Amino acid sequence: MGVGRYYGYGFTTDGQLVTAWRGPFNPTNNLAWDSDLGVLWLSGTTTNIFSCDLDGNHVDTLNRKGFRIYGLAYWPEDPDGCCLYILNQPGNGPPLIHKMNTTTGDTLLAYTSRPVAGATGMAGLWITNEYDVYSWVLMANHNIPPASGADRLSIYQLDARKDWFNLNVWSGVLPPEEVQDFTLTLNTTGLPDTTFEGELRFTHNAAGGQQNIGVTLRVIGPMPPNPFALIAPTNGDTIVALPLHGDTLNVPVVQFIWNSPNDPNVNDTLKSYQLFLNAGIETVTIPSPDTTIVLNLDTLGLPLWFDTPVNWWVRSTSGSDTVGCVQNYYFRIIPNAVDRNSINAPVKFGLHEVYPSPFNSRTSITFGVDRAVRTTLTAYDLLGREVGVLFDKTPEVGVYRVAWDAGILSSGVYIIRLESAGRSELRKIALIR
Repeated sequence: MGVGRYYGYGFTTDGQLVTAWRGPFNPTNNLAWDSDLGVLWLSGTTTNIFSCDLDGNHVDTLNRKGFRIYGLAYWPEDPDGCCLYILNQPGNGPPLIHKMNTTTGDTLLAYTSRPVAGATGMAGLWITNEYDVYSWVLMANHNIPPASGADRLSIYQLDARKDWFNLNVWSGVLPPEEVQDFTLTLNTTGLPDTTFEGELRFTHNAAGGQQNIGVTLRVIGPMPPNPFALIAPTNGDTIVALPLHGDTLNVPVVQFIWNSPNDPNVNDTLKSYQLFLNAGIETVTIPSPDTTIVLNLDTLGLPLWFDTPVNWWVRSTSGSDTVGCVQNYYFRIIPNAVDRNSINAPVKFGLHEVYPSPFNSRTSITFGVDRAVRTTLTAYDLLGREVGVLFDKTPEVGVYRVAWDAGILSSGVYIIRLESAGRSELRKIALIR
């Protein structure tokens, strides 16, 4: 923010002009930002002190108390509640700094300037905690003619910076063997990346009288979000599909679910996601505003053939941070129908393959039927109880693949039994959650 003659100007930190408005004085020599009320305090040398909002609208007026004003500054943590600092110079006397309570208009003398060789006066006043991150300092400019060495900037410490901690101070009588709790709150909001050190001092009237405990706060800047977990489809899962022709499958819609990452930066509330799917040499990216998305994989242009692993992973963006999932997952496509061999090829009766095994929820069972008679494929637990009929038909001769969804069953070992024309074959398979 700057002022010149009648006008006030607002700039970005890159120097781009954002706003301009006509001020109350010509010239407007002095200004200070009131971070408590969100207003600017403005004055000329011999005017009252006006406050206005960032659009230039007048808010309030303070009596200047007869001061010839050469600078304004604002310190929100003034211990006396007199936060508006006023640099003034009465007659031929030394420059003075008064501070004013902007609610009551009361003033206190804060500082009397010491003589500076060659200085004809002081102009300009600033209060900041950015010059020295550990302190609030006041800066004032001494006007010195070039022949005497040019202007000089004087810096005065107002107080140690205390906005990084808050202590609920307790005082009173504590009987022997009793305990009194207190709370120390550390806050990194608005702090630069550095180390802050302080000390807790406990004083009492017993022997020793005082005990000190050091406190160190290391500010390491914005933390990136934490990597997050994928939920579904689970790693190594199988997706049931119907064959179209050959190894080409008609894949149903699939729901993808993942956790939301934990972002320590409270201001980074808007998250967006990118879901990546890879099959063979093809990879597609799908944006998602949420942690759940339902997709028809057939529309994505991926080579989805029987038993081809489909890899998937997610990246999350919040603010300027991007983070990925903890682990990439994959699933496989399996058919829930016949995949018949060539009609001239010999077919051997029996269980050919169970994949995956062990399995999580779903597996694919391949078996051969060498006669066109009733054939059954049944699953049992180890106590011999039937837990599912997977196939019960009179099929043509061929090799068949059947998907078994054991989602409602608990982890353990199960037996699948293939029966046809008075023959049977058993196999144990393991379900692992």
